[in-house]
Amino acid sequence: MKILSFKIITLLLLCLIVLTLSAQQTGSRMVKNLSVYDNPNDDGSGLVIKWTPLPNSNRTLEYRVYRGISPDTLFLLGSIPVDPVAGFAGKEMFFYDKDYHDFVSILSPAKLKKEEQQTSKSPLYKAIPKDPKIYGPLINHYSLLSIIPKKSIYNHTKLIRIEDDKALGGLELRRFESILANVIPGKKYYYTVVAVDEKRVLSSYAPIVSAIPYDNPPETAITLTPRFFQEKRQLNFEWTLPLNKSDVAEYRIYALEKARIPQFQTYLEEQNHINSILEQQQVYPEQYKTVPDPKFTNPAFLIASSPNPLNPMANLIIQFDQDGKIIDAANKSNASLDMNRMQDYVFILSLPDYYGFESFSPLFPAKIGIVSDLPTLPTFSVRDKPNDKGDMNELSFGRPIALISQAFYNAKKTKMTFNYDFATNANYKIINVFFKIYDKKGNFLGSVKEYYPDNIFKFTLPKGSPVSDEYFLKIGFKLKGPELKENFYITQKIMLDSATKRFANRGLYFDRENLNRFNYLILNKSKSDPGFQQVKKLSTISRGFDDNIPFETIVYKGINRYDPKSNTLLFDPTLDIGYDVKREMPVSVNLFAAEMKKSLQKWNKQVDTLKVKYAKATTAEKASIQDEMDYYQKMIDLVTNDPDIKKLNAITDPKERMKLLAIIRETNLRTFSYRLIKSDGDGNFLISDIYKNSASNDFFFPIANWFDKTKIPMIIASLLFTLLVVIMGIRTKQGKDLFIRPIAGIDEIDNAVGRATEMGRPILYVPGLNTIGEIATIASMIILGRIAKKTAEYDTRLLVPNCDYYVLPLAQEIVKEGHYEAGRPDSYDQNNIFFISTDQFPYVAGVNGTMIREKTATNFYMGTFYAEALLMTETGNATGAIQIAGTDAVTQIPFFITTCDYTLIGEEFYAASAYLSKDPEILGTLKAQDYFKFVIVFFIILGTILTSLHLNSLIYSFPTE
Repeated sequence: MKILSFKIITLLLLCLIVLTLSAQQTGSRMVKNLSVYDNPNDDGSGLVIKWTPLPNSNRTLEYRVYRGISPDTLFLLGSIPVDPVAGFAGKEMFFYDKDYHDFVSILSPAKLKKEEQQTSKSPLYKAIPKDPKIYGPLINHYSLLSIIPKKSIYNHTKLIRIEDDKALGGLELRRFESILANVIPGKKYYYTVVAVDEKRVLSSYAPIVSAIPYDNPPETAITLTPRFFQEKRQLNFEWTLPLNKSDVAEYRIYALEKARIPQFQTYLEEQNHINSILEQQQVYPEQYKTVPDPKFTNPAFLIASSPNPLNPMANLIIQFDQDGKIIDAANKSNASLDMNRMQDYVFILSLPDYYGFESFSPLFPAKIGIVSDLPTLPTFSVRDKPNDKGDMNELSFGRPIALISQAFYNAKKTKMTFNYDFATNANYKIINVFFKIYDKKGNFLGSVKEYYPDNIFKFTLPKGSPVSDEYFLKIGFKLKGPELKENFYITQKIMLDSATKRFANRGLYFDRENLNRFNYLILNKSKSDPGFQQVKKLSTISRGFDDNIPFETIVYKGINRYDPKSNTLLFDPTLDIGYDVKREMPVSVNLFAAEMKKSLQKWNKQVDTLKVKYAKATTAEKASIQDEMDYYQKMIDLVTNDPDIKKLNAITDPKERMKLLAIIRETNLRTFSYRLIKSDGDGNFLISDIYKNSASNDFFFPIANWFDKTKIPMIIASLLFTLLVVIMGIRTKQGKDLFIRPIAGIDEIDNAVGRATEMGRPILYVPGLNTIGEIATIASMIILGRIAKKTAEYDTRLLVPNCDYYVLPLAQEIVKEGHYEAGRPDSYDQNNIFFISTDQFPYVAGVNGTMIREKTATNFYMGTFYAEALLMTETGNATGAIQIAGTDAVTQIPFFITTCDYTLIGEEFYAASAYLSKDPEILGTLKAQDYFKFVIVFFIILGTILTSLHLNSLIYSFPTE
């Protein structure tokens, strides 16, 4: 009894020691120095989490970040993966909680679930569950953005009335694709971080920290480039965009006389002081109850402004009249500058935000511009892209262009090889490209004409021509399209790089304009957008651009609240269907027709009330009342007179109205107009007018085409191949003998099976790594059936290891069927067809182990293989087994040929199924392929002959990728 008690006490002490050591180890793996602070220069919707990463010896796999509105409940927010071997190189790690992260969806867990490896007192949870009792109260603490499928918002939105008879749209959670959440300014949030090692063991969570996000002034580290062109009476402005563009209301440009710079600095200091108080007021409202009134006014005066859409422009042009007054068609500025003393001004870019802050860039004097430095705008055209699905508009600009990408000498330096690139667009078709080559002194050396541009040509230097490190080329085209005034319009300079021994581009010119200096900026604006925005930045080598215009499949909506009565999430039921340029406001339509009528009545009453109020108001109050009255009157005029809203109001059937609403909205969202900017990034730029086609249309809508005409040769080829298949199938069924050449690997199957039978050892059949949906796997299964039947006849054991759980049951049934056909169902053993692993190299390890343990006499490898091929076949070769392989993986064929006795190369692998099965349909298809190859070879020979005669029509008639 005493011995038993001693053992129990010893065991308890050991457990206590292990638990203590484990706790110490877990504590040492806890993340240190965790802190959180407001994300600078944003709109108050971001926080930065910072911590010290664990030592690399901990082999950390990832860091998980948790967030909550109270310290006792934190949900997984996101993670940062880390290489457990290399570790993290920096001294600090950051996680930016400034974007929308997953909040809740139909895929969320049903109940509140603790994070793994946590105690009952732990505040960490895996995710917010789809239980409205839990996520409902959280809605007021986050800014929620929902992603709603298009069908859901139009067909399933319910009208929900809340207090004050306010009408909102409601959808059940299952109708949302997902709901995302972001932090709200002024609310407190709690965070912690957990490290996960490569064994998936979680460390203790770091001490919980908290912070309150708040709105900040936009950043000031903005570069502005003013460039003044005296001859054109024009100021060009180009600037860099801030990182947090969404916080900027618009971009304003101010002019300031240099003599008043000290006054501006005083004004700026006061503004910075007021801004700091406004920032503190958001976090500590009780301590900062009042904000001092400004004593100074801005001595700089506003000369221009630019809107801030999702992808804003960063270019602006100001024109002046002869008196220096700004020419402003919108009548938003009446400022003027003395153009004769432009050097006395500096310019400032201002970034006001929606909270009331306004940041100012440094002061920038105007650079003097030279008109000849301005780029030349190319011919610019837009059209609906033909032969597409209706999701592209095709832009073309300029004429075709070609340039030498590199060139190099041969060993004797008597010949040169030139690699070139070229670009064209829908307006032109290249017939040929020709190059004239000159030495650096301007001596003509020779010319080369490329009848079929294949991106490379060779040039033999004239005898006696000295070796040079610099050449000039003139590049021209023969084109089908708009006529060119001159053939040669591109000049290029190439120079030898001593390090690479290659000639590289050192200047590409068109009419003395260095194309390497400039870039194209593509701008577009839909009928629902208030202004143009930048879509793409391209080099001037580009000649065209396909603007991808996707179909609307989802709608984004902010979530207002959760309604427990209807079990729905509520949102604003209005949708923007366009933009009214005249009234400068979006055209919004309520999903429910009756609510639009109520809104119209409400606005009319509001206008009547304001009219009475205006009559009794003082002179100082009338201006604000008039502005409010004008706003409501605009809304009334818009709803009454807009043609799209009239169409919707004329429909009484709610379903038909929803259909029309969806059509109008998507049509306006997908109808675009375009402009083009060509810029060097330093103020030398031009902005094109809005493109209009010959019919004076300036908006373009992509139309889906029923048929892609470029694929006509493919249809003809498909029909021809189908005809050959039908003919060969009929001939086979009629008993015609279709010759199929012997395949050594297939003929050797019987001998390989017989050898294994004589040796009394099993056969291994590996069906590859692909799934059942792959053609190679299907062909492998047909071969497996033949081998299974033969092994059943000889009573030889057949092993089939699998790496796909869909292939496994199919292989079992095929082997079973083979035993039944051989009349030996009793010899079938399902355990011989087994599963190893879905992972590549664990599967290989299992196959190799099977070879060695079972001492297989014959190995078959039939299917698609990857890097594991050589590992398996080398093992099989070492065991002395006969090996027969067949694959369509071109990269693995050399390894199979080297290590296997017989290899089915490429299409021989597919022919094996016909060879073995003798099925008339498969045989007919195989012979049809053979005859179709004759057709392909015929066109290859014909195309080669015609191209040699510089007739490229046949080649161009086939589609290219």
